[in-house]
Amino acid sequence: MKRSFALIVLAFTLITVGTLILASDQHSPTAAYALPASHGTVGRNPPLVGLTASYSVVGGGGSQAQDLLSYVSAGSQQTLAITGSPTTYMVDSGSQWSVQTVLNGSTFNERWITTAPNVSGTISAPLTISFSYIHQYLYTFNFNVTKGGGGFQGPPVSFNQLGSVVSFPAPGSFWVDAGSGYNYAFLLPGSTGTERWATSTLGSGTVSAPGMTRVTYNHQFFISFSFSLVNGGSPIQPTLSSFVGGTPDAIPMTPSTQNAWVDGGAPYSFNAQLSGGVTGERWQGTTLLTTQSGSVLSFIPNGTVNGPISITPVF
Repeated sequence: MKRSFALIVLAFTLITVGTLILASDQHSPTAAYALPASHGTVGRNPPLVGLTASYSVVGGGGSQAQDLLSYVSAGSQQTLAITGSPTTYMVDSGSQWSVQTVLNGSTFNERWITTAPNVSGTISAPLTISFSYIHQYLYTFNFNVTKGGGGFQGPPVSFNQLGSVVSFPAPGSFWVDAGSGYNYAFLLPGSTGTERWATSTLGSGTVSAPGMTRVTYNHQFFISFSFSLVNGGSPIQPTLSSFVGGTPDAIPMTPSTQNAWVDGGAPYSFNAQLSGGVTGERWQGTTLLTTQSGSVLSFIPNGTVNGPISITPVF
C-alpha cells in the first residue's frame, strides 16, 4: 500500500512540472500567457457627413469656367470641379469646405463672380450648398468734347452690375453684367440754361463682349432770334443758318422770338436783303446783336456764336 501511495505522489509531481514547463514556453501553441498592456488609443478619422454641392451661371457663357470645391475626406484634402447637378461628397465632420468667389477660367476682361457673402464654412452635419455666378465683361466708357468750353464733368453712365442698376461717371472701366444695356446722360454735368454740352452720337447700347464706347458731346449756346420790318410789306422770310451738332442747319426766322441751341464757335448768317413780289422792291437789313457784353447795331449779316446771343435783324 505504501508503494501505491508513492506512485500516486510521483505521478502528480510529474504532471505539475510538465504544466509549469508549458506555461513558461512562449512559443508553444498551447502556452497560456497574459496579453501585453495597451500602449495608447489607436487614432481614428472623424465621422463622415454628406456635403451636396452645385452651382449655376447667370448671363450665359462659362463653358470654359469651373467652380472648384475644397474639402477634407478621411483626413485627406480634396479639390475637385463641381457641376450644375447637385452631387454629394463624403466629408469629415468638423472640417472646412470652400468654393471660389470667381470661377476658375475667368480672365482679365471676362469673369463669373458670386455675390454670396460666404463661400466657405465648417461642416458638422449633412449640408447642401449651391452658388450662383454672374457673367460679366470689363467694359470701358469714354467721351470727348467738341467746340471746347470748360466747367463740365464726365457724363454719368448707367448699366447693370451684379444684378443691380448702377451709375458711374465716364471715363472709366467697369465690370458690367453680360447682356446689360448702358445709357449715357444726354448732357454733361456743368451744363446750364444758356450753355451746355449735349451728345450728338448714340449714347446707348448693349454690352455683349469686352470693349469700349466713346460718346461725343458738342459744346452749345442758347441763342434767340427774330426779325422785324420797317414800313411794312410782305417780303420772303429770312433764314438763320448755323450748325447744330456739327451739322448745318437753316431755321426760318419769324417776327416772334425763337430759340435754338447752336454749336459754340459756329458761324451764323442771315439774309442781308429780302425780296418781295414786285420787281425792284427790297428790304435792306441791319441787325441789333445782343451779347453778354452789350448790344451792337451792325450791317454785317453774319458772325460767330461765342456765347448766348440774341440776333434781331431789322429790314
